[in-house]
Amino acid sequence: MRTSMLFFTLLWIVLLSFSLSCGDGEDDDDDSGDTPSDDDPDDDINDDLNDDVDDDLDDDVDDDADDDLDDDVDDDADDDLNDDVDDDVDDDDTSGDTWTDSTSGLIWQNGDACNMNWGEAKSHCENLIWSDVSDWRLPTLSELRSLIRGCGHTVTGGDCGVTDECLAYMSCWNPPCQGCGFLSGPGLGGRYCPAELSGTGWIYWSSSQVEENPSTAWRIHFNDSLISYNDIDYSYCARCVH
Repeated sequence: MRTSMLFFTLLWIVLLSFSLSCGDGEDDDDDSGDTPSDDDPDDDINDDLNDDVDDDLDDDVDDDADDDLDDDVDDDADDDLNDDVDDDVDDDDTSGDTWTDSTSGLIWQNGDACNMNWGEAKSHCENLIWSDVSDWRLPTLSELRSLIRGCGHTVTGGDCGVTDECLAYMSCWNPPCQGCGFLSGPGLGGRYCPAELSGTGWIYWSSSQVEENPSTAWRIHFNDSLISYNDIDYSYCARCVH
């Protein structure tokens, strides 16, 4: 009997101890009802991501503004450049030089214009204002021929038979009209023209048409002093006279 009571007493002590130890293990600081801390790691990550997005957006806006400014500057520069080019190629240039040929008394445009067919060349000279002069015209063949220097075959009075008085190809053109050697004249770059004349062209229209065929006109090649003709639709240069 005493043994049984002792056994039950020890068992009760063990159970009591076990019960107390389980109670001590419960977490009195249950966080289930707490509000998450402002320093939550997830919030920090979200804040960083939002900051990065905002920074990228700001950068894009700044870049767009810079690009727009650069475009405006480039457009202004292009406009200025185009204005300068337009000024340089103005057909109504009133400050251009003239040159007077003492042998013929003709006053010539000391310059030229190119890439024009025969009709455009005539219109160009008729509408030209150059050195404050407006009564310009495309020269006749004999007038244009008076500019030839350094080739005895085609200078005024030379053996070439084509003149203002003889414009028919079949009866007027002859071998001397073929001119002289290539770029061996006294003019700019070896052209067969006066050294005082400036210009970029090589082949120039005259106002004289071929007698047999009015859809063709006479021209002079100042690179070799050749006198020939071509269809009026082809493009050459014009040096105006008055």
